Amino acid sequence: MNAAMSEAMSEDWLARQLEEFAASPARLRQSARDHAQDPVGNFALFQAVRAQVQALGVPVEDRRLDAAELVRWMADWPELTEFYRPYGGFMAEKCLEHFITTREAAPKPGDVLVDVAAAGSPYAGALERRGVAAYRLDLSYPPGVSGRRIGADATATGLPEAFADALTLHCAYECFMGDADTGLLAEAARILKPGGRLVIAPLYLEDGFINITSPRCDQSLVAIDPGAERVWRDDPWEEPFARHYSAAAFVERVWSRLPACLSGQVLFFPDIPALMRTNPGQLIYCLFALRCVKAG
Repeated sequence: MNAAMSEAMSEDWLARQLEEFAASPARLRQSARDHAQDPVGNFALFQAVRAQVQALGVPVEDRRLDAAELVRWMADWPELTEFYRPYGGFMAEKCLEHFITTREAAPKPGDVLVDVAAAGSPYAGALERRGVAAYRLDLSYPPGVSGRRIGADATATGLPEAFADALTLHCAYECFMGDADTGLLAEAARILKPGGRLVIAPLYLEDGFINITSPRCDQSLVAIDPGAERVWRDDPWEEPFARHYSAAAFVERVWSRLPACLSGQVLFFPDIPALMRTNPGQLIYCLFALRCVKAG
């Protein structure tokens, strides 16, 4: 196949998908289905989702978020604040995610922490400066371990058993397509030390089970989950996949598949609307997180 034919085929699938997107009903657009885009207006919906998750037997605990405490934390972690400042209206959300994982994973000097799906995040470096043996792991890095950088699939890291005291994920777990969400749990159980913590923030929970995808991404490479509705992105981002669980889908795909050595709980943050009000111009949507601890 020559370059001209390849380019024509590429344009064909893109044109077809843009046509399909244009013809799709509003209910299958992200702006209609991703309720985290308006956490204040949809807060009652998220409270109902919290109740649904708990009714299905999952431990759910409210975790308070104090605006002044977050401001102090951001001042104490200027590497993160400055890195995320160019994110504009998402800056406070990004800092909040790291505040939550730091608080819930509780890494201390001498601990080993792996920041999973780290990409270009400065989090591991900031932890290193505070005495934590922090590693960055991402599929985009060259394969293998190079210093504190690990190039690997998060479901098959190649790391030794009982390697880490803590694993953190920031706005990443939703992108784990296919069975990778389950695979991460099994790998976390293997590489965490006894007493080790896994913290995922945000955990995207919704009133329906949806997979969000961009019409500008080749759908032949996107695996839509059985039972999930495909929802088209209609924002500027072109990410190929993001999974938002319903309460039932979360129990089926995640909670029921937790390895026996991991105990878990869903964390709910009831102060998100208050944080939105005290941070005008910021979209803050980390309403849920997942915290798991390996048996000691």
